[in-house]
Amino acid sequence: MEGNPTYEALSGSHTFKLEDKQYNMTAEEMGYQKYLDHWKEQGLLNKRYSSIRE
Repeated sequence: MEGNPTYEALSGSHTFKLEDKQYNMTAEEMGYQKYLDHWKEQGLLNKRYSSIRE
C-alpha cells in the first residue's frame, strides 16, 4: 500500500504472492488485526499528517 492507508484498508483483504502461489487473506487471518485495533484505539490510524515541506 502506498500513502497513508486507512484502518479499513489495512483491516481488509490483501492479495499477495509467495513463490508460485497466490494468497488472499485478511488482517485477522494473518494475525495482525489485534495490533491495528490497538493502534486505532490510540488514535494512531486514520490521521492525516501535514507534509513537513509545506
